[in-house]
Amino acid sequence: MLKCRKVNGLEIDNLKHLCGLVEDCSSESLRFDLDDDRVIALNYQSAEVAISRILKRHRITVRMATSFLFHRQSARRTQAD
Repeated sequence: MLKCRKVNGLEIDNLKHLCGLVEDCSSESLRFDLDDDRVIALNYQSAEVAISRILKRHRITVRMATSFLFHRQSARRTQAD
């Protein structure tokens, strides 16, 4: 199984960290460095459009698990305080 080591040059701590880096991306592209020295590069805007189409096609109404979303919202409120 391949593992993602970095996203846009930042080392990945865990799956939650990986999701956060992807969701909070502010650059034009996403670069994933895998543990076998392969690289995957995506245009962020194109990936967002593709994700929306996939969710719509499969009638998935929630983009992420609600427990993960709740945790992220709580963390953002804590950081803002």
